[in-house]
Amino acid sequence: MKIQVTKEYDQFKKIVGNRSIDMNHVNYLVKLNSENNLLWQFPADVTKDGYLWDGQHRLEACRANDWDFYYTQSDKLLSELTDNIVAITNTAQKKWIMADYINFYSAHKKEQYVFFQELMSEHKLTSAIVLKLLAGKSLQREVKLGTLSLFQTPDDKAYLEELVTEYVSLRGVIPQVILQHSSFAGAARTMFKDFSAQDIKNAIERTSISLTPQRGVKDYLRMMEEIINYRKMEKNYHRFF
Repeated sequence: MKIQVTKEYDQFKKIVGNRSIDMNHVNYLVKLNSENNLLWQFPADVTKDGYLWDGQHRLEACRANDWDFYYTQSDKLLSELTDNIVAITNTAQKKWIMADYINFYSAHKKEQYVFFQELMSEHKLTSAIVLKLLAGKSLQREVKLGTLSLFQTPDDKAYLEELVTEYVSLRGVIPQVILQHSSFAGAARTMFKDFSAQDIKNAIERTSISLTPQRGVKDYLRMMEEIINYRKMEKNYHRFF
């Protein structure tokens, strides 16, 4: 494609759901190119109808310094591109964090992502905790590619909502530093198969064993085994693995 150049920065349209401008990164680009503007080597990408789908930080760096802005224009309209093209393209530039992908796909009304974002927002949980609690793994690839699938039926969805509600009800009983650890969320997913949050609270109240941060899921499950089995006859022990 032919590389074009302009200083008419306002001609480019912003794609709904694209990440917010990070001024620290803009300032980094300005500093990096202050002596020799090398941004021409990395032209931005624009759709046929003027949407900037890769290069918004370069655009702002050029705007701030009245630099020439280099870009290539696709022969496709925004509507002709797949809905994950922005997310995939941006992995080659300033790295997106999980929240960027979730926000992007939620803005484009993907049901699984809207549900995911609502759980995070309502219960003030990180994406890592929610994913470990609901899926038992990080699912980073699926989240980035727009293929996240947490539920198939309304019953599945209701069950996942109940899991998160159970988890947050442990606040005030289990130290926050532990609840904020995704490995504990992974352990809770296993525990909730046999015990409710209230069962776990009751067990904690009966024991003198201290709850302390652990390294991984199995370590948390071993700690919780000790708590749940406190003063029980060995024949009545409950094992998580």
